[in-house]
Amino acid sequence: MNKELTKIISLVIIGIFALQGCQQAEEDTSSLAKISVQEVEALKKKNIYSSLVLGENTVLMAAEDGMLLTKIDIGLNDASSSKQFKNIGSNFNIPSFKSYEQIEKQFLLKTVDSNETNTTDETPDNPKIYSMLKLTDGILIGGKFAMVNGIEKDNLVKLKYDGSIDNSFSGSIIGAVYKMLKIESNIYIAGVFGGYNDNEAYSIIKINPQGISDTNFLPFKDYFLAKINDIEAYGSDKLILAGTFIKEITVEDENTSKEELLTMTKSILIIDKNGNILDEESNKFNDIRNEAFSIVKDENRLYIAGDFEFIKKTVLYNNLVAYSFDGEHDESFSIDKLNGMIFDLSVSEDKIIFGGDFIAEDDNSTNRSFYIVDKMGKTIKIDNFTSDADIYNIDVYNGNIIISGEGEFKVNDQNFANSIMLKISQ
Repeated sequence: MNKELTKIISLVIIGIFALQGCQQAEEDTSSLAKISVQEVEALKKKNIYSSLVLGENTVLMAAEDGMLLTKIDIGLNDASSSKQFKNIGSNFNIPSFKSYEQIEKQFLLKTVDSNETNTTDETPDNPKIYSMLKLTDGILIGGKFAMVNGIEKDNLVKLKYDGSIDNSFSGSIIGAVYKMLKIESNIYIAGVFGGYNDNEAYSIIKINPQGISDTNFLPFKDYFLAKINDIEAYGSDKLILAGTFIKEITVEDENTSKEELLTMTKSILIIDKNGNILDEESNKFNDIRNEAFSIVKDENRLYIAGDFEFIKKTVLYNNLVAYSFDGEHDESFSIDKLNGMIFDLSVSEDKIIFGGDFIAEDDNSTNRSFYIVDKMGKTIKIDNFTSDADIYNIDVYNGNIIISGEGEFKVNDQNFANSIMLKISQ
């Protein structure tokens, strides 16, 4: 692209933003809906990345340094509270996880000579459990860890419903697992990795319940980069993937600018169950470029969150957008301008709850990185809650909102750190 054309495009974009700013200023004169936090509870872990219902009113949470059980009013209509799982929570023993760094430090402490200087004073990285998948006979656990209950397990393990290891499942990941999904008899495991057991794998695999992989399922074998943050069913026979995908970079691309590299990047891809990338359907999401972190569905739409922005018909869409199940962008849904990115979101009745690392451009309050909007994207103010945190996970169970990350929260005059559970007025 020549310099003169670049200047013209830049001036047009600046004009669009200025026009949009005037429009928003006029719209912002209307009052916004407000809600309040009714109850709040501190949780015991930092960086809770995943949670699932174990049994009646019992939720298992997976975090940066292990797991915890907590009691939550799940609601009698929750499908996970069926009789099959009713009493599981009371019989579950929390397993022990260790990271590669912890094992290495332990080994060095055992072998270092008492007369030598101990160079292992740095705190090792904790194990991280990013994803859990409930199966009929146990729970599949994925993340970044090296050992479970003293047994070597590389980033993937299956637990029985008493918390012990299910040795009938065999699976080892070279890399990190971020998300797992079961469709019919197939389990899809996604993240950033380069191998599964003794087979090649490129950030996503398809396995059976015993852990045997489909070695022909290699959608990203020829890609320069495939980082998959989230995965969902798309229709009856396809998958939608959120992350960062770059097909190839040649020698000529070494001096590519950030703007030009962005045009080579996709954040949403559609694949079929055999691992074929469906270009025509994927291209419907081409406006989303850079990185997508989360996909959530309600009865009518897909909500996609991440680190991106684009302009359509003079309207700025950023970080959280809505699409129909046919891949049509829903232009009626638009949130306020955010500076930063959204890591996770959850849909609860008529509200969309999301968190990340961002500050709303027009928000003069101290609230950072946690927001609630309605189904049109309009901000719903929380009048007795503020946050100053990086939020990595949002889960909702029957009105109980789990917010987890690193930082501080304040409800009325109470201060909390890292992870909390709260209820809001309806």
